[in-house]
Amino acid sequence: MKKLIVTILVTSLFFMLSCEEERDSSKANKKIMEANKKIKDTIPKMQKKLNLPDCYDDEYDEYDIDYCEVDFEKEDMDLIDFVAASKLYKEAVKADPKNMDAQLGAAVLNILALLKDPNFVTLRNEWWGTEFRIYNLNSKKMKINAFLDTLLPAIDYSLKRLSILDQEKNKDYNYLFTSELSGIEDMDDVKIDMTDIKFFHATLLTLKTATLLMKTYKMFPDNSSLQEIKSALEKNGTFLTLISSNNGIKAYDNAVLAINKFNEALDSLRLENDDQENNLITKDLLEQQNLVLDIKEMLLTNYSVEEEDVKATIGIKDFMYNLPQNLKMLLPDYTVGIKDDMVKLDFNAESLEEAVFPDTTLGGLIKEQLSQEDFKILMGLEEDDSF
Repeated sequence: MKKLIVTILVTSLFFMLSCEEERDSSKANKKIMEANKKIKDTIPKMQKKLNLPDCYDDEYDEYDIDYCEVDFEKEDMDLIDFVAASKLYKEAVKADPKNMDAQLGAAVLNILALLKDPNFVTLRNEWWGTEFRIYNLNSKKMKINAFLDTLLPAIDYSLKRLSILDQEKNKDYNYLFTSELSGIEDMDDVKIDMTDIKFFHATLLTLKTATLLMKTYKMFPDNSSLQEIKSALEKNGTFLTLISSNNGIKAYDNAVLAINKFNEALDSLRLENDDQENNLITKDLLEQQNLVLDIKEMLLTNYSVEEEDVKATIGIKDFMYNLPQNLKMLLPDYTVGIKDDMVKLDFNAESLEEAVFPDTTLGGLIKEQLSQEDFKILMGLEEDDSF
């Protein structure tokens, strides 16, 4: 028996050492260098088009977006191309998963590379400079759903990279984004430390929350014909009907993860003791911690609200775990028609005073069943307002 145990231990140790040998640090570093050359080729093109030198505020010795003279057209978005660099950083991660620079680069560039995704480019070209209207949101033409299906796995890939980086053992890790790497000679070096990584981690979790919410309810008509849009907007139509309660639950859970990560990032920022001179995120952001804590309380507890002596309890978690089937059913009665080649929605009541809301709990978001009057007060609706 002892001999068997020793054999197993030796075999296991040999297997672990073999796996360790599979790391190819030289290959990973070579891929990173190739990727950085791609980045160095891209950023100066963007900088030249955006006139970044004109953004410099001499009085405060810093760049200020208010000073920029930007003439950025739809076609100029094609200058933002990090696809090749992203691919190389991903190859670096495969070559050496313990290379932290590779993990960080792969996480960031994987998201930036989405700007060249064909579905995103279609969306960009359709939306740029046009008025936002519901009849422009044809899911087939705009490829919104297809892009969301691309976005979610991309976010998950980057989150996996960040979860590897965002660990206590890596607390002293930092990456210096130099002027040499950027290709802009007069740019100050920027230090990306663990605090910045935590903020990026929280931001991606927030983006995932928003993406899941967009896949929770039917947001777009099946096609852009006026009749189809009219039918979708009817109370029993498909617009804003629940298509995935599971996505709603995932969205809530990711929102909790995001707000906890934001709070963790702010705690990390508070503990920084450097001069903050070349930090990407500085301690000025600490003033937002109370807001983060308030949002955290709203997400995790049934919290009380009050408006003009009307009190109510809000339960976001219970609501997100038991979403209404049709959000339009929460609205007062209305009619939908087509006039002047446009779909128009008109509420039947002349004013808010006459309007009757079918569910003053808003599908369970408000814990108490309020009277019509109290509900309107709580929601800040003035009764003499007209629709």
